Amino acid sequence: MDILCEKWTAIDGKEETDAAIDLYCAVDGSIAPGETKKILMDNKYRIPRGFYGTIHPYPQISLTSNLVICNTTVDSLYTGNIYIVAHLPRDSPLFNFNEDL
Repeated sequence: MDILCEKWTAIDGKEETDAAIDLYCAVDGSIAPGETKKILMDNKYRIPRGFYGTIHPYPQISLTSNLVICNTTVDSLYTGNIYIVAHLPRDSPLFNFNEDL
């Protein structure tokens, strides 16, 4: 998916006024307690020059699964795959293809 304008309306179910874009897992997998893992997302975006994107979790992810998603910044010049970095201090949740993280 290639997003080139100020409006982020390409995601099904999103409103024009929504401030966020959902990222979805590209693969199934699991994270062992104490493990940190880089997880490939099934999204690609081109951010307009002069802007940047931030990646941060929805609060319910940490509250319901104990999964910690690291915040990060994506520059407008970056055109590669999007990954998130996740850490599991305890328990062992699974993540699934097309899951909204």
